[in-house]
Amino acid sequence: MNRTASHCYHCHQIVPKQLAVTAEINEQQQLFCCSGCVAVCQTIHVSGLESFYQHIPNVDSLSPPAQNDLTDLESFDLESV
Repeated sequence: MNRTASHCYHCHQIVPKQLAVTAEINEQQQLFCCSGCVAVCQTIHVSGLESFYQHIPNVDSLSPPAQNDLTDLESFDLESV
């Protein structure tokens, strides 16, 4: 994965400087877009699952859904229910 200094270590979203959060991962300071990504990343590493980042199909799959996708809540309903 190509990670740059201005992208979140976990979800790879662009991190505006005013929102940047840093945390130590594997004895190195990493940049995150929010405390949620910090918590998920720390949990992954503490659990010994850091290979997760090597197995995701693409970085975009970790991105939050677009805001317009959240307006149609029926898309979250299970058809079988």
